[in-house]
Amino acid sequence: MNQTLKLFFETLEQHSGASEFGSLNYGVVGMEGMGLNPNDIMNGQAQGGTRIILSLFGNITGQIDGVMNGRDFLTTQTTGSITNTHGIIVTKDRQRIAVKVIGETDADGQVNYQIQLRHNGEAYQWVNEKYLFAKGNTNATSQKTALTIYAFDENPLETTLAWKDPDVSKVDYQNFPFTLEDFEADENATVIYTGNGHLNTVESFGADVNKVFTGQVPIPEEGMRLNGYFSGPTNGNINGMISGVNYLRVMPDGSMRMNSKIIANTYEGETLLLEALGASFLATGPAWWETSRAVSNLEKYAHLTRLHNLGVGSTNVQTQMINYNHYGYENIKLDHQQ
Repeated sequence: MNQTLKLFFETLEQHSGASEFGSLNYGVVGMEGMGLNPNDIMNGQAQGGTRIILSLFGNITGQIDGVMNGRDFLTTQTTGSITNTHGIIVTKDRQRIAVKVIGETDADGQVNYQIQLRHNGEAYQWVNEKYLFAKGNTNATSQKTALTIYAFDENPLETTLAWKDPDVSKVDYQNFPFTLEDFEADENATVIYTGNGHLNTVESFGADVNKVFTGQVPIPEEGMRLNGYFSGPTNGNINGMISGVNYLRVMPDGSMRMNSKIIANTYEGETLLLEALGASFLATGPAWWETSRAVSNLEKYAHLTRLHNLGVGSTNVQTQMINYNHYGYENIKLDHQQ
């Protein structure tokens, strides 16, 4: 964290534009080490840069009252950790709000986060206009976090986000230069996984999803947040079953910006994380294009985690069937992967 951002959080409650929004208290209720022993992770034995997945559950009180559950796709550091959490708040009046949290926890347990809340119905649409920041502490022993959230009506920062968002790609997917036939014919391509799955349900956060997809609902400039839940079998170097969430945005022009977090469970009993960013467009119908990466802490899959993956597929909304194909390359680099 740079000094300007550090000072901002140290004096957050003193900022003239800040008002207290509420409190968020949650704990870790599950952990996936993707090849690492959870006890080793808890004891701080994971190397810096190690990726793990934390399942979270807790309560939010204040201007919003309800429960929150989500997953933190966390990156460990020698001086703490980087958080990238996706979740849902279910309010006491049974409304559902999309949650995204990015930020840092230092070695002493001091937490500094930026929070985005999105709701597509009238009940809580006002949260879309708030700039939310949180500070507090994490207890390493109990794995519980207590935060105070502060709200701003205008962005107090020079940039939209305090941290670089790992879920944003700069790839021009509309002019994606590859087809499935290119991958299948390329001897340099490594099959990460292919298969046919199922779109299980769509979470619309207060909107009528049918009206969204038929153009009957105004779409904000930044896009309308939806969650698409899917699952299915895979073949290739990752051979097993996947279940994932596409934290997507429907854009005003009818295109979709895709951000999938996929848990792969192999038939050998191993777990990997697949992270994919991509897009689909009205002009190309159900087809979509993605760039992705495989995440594992097992040496067995180390070669896959070093590849730059390209994906093509399609989603048929009527039949709810999904076709997915991801191929890895050593030298092709199109997106956020470093």
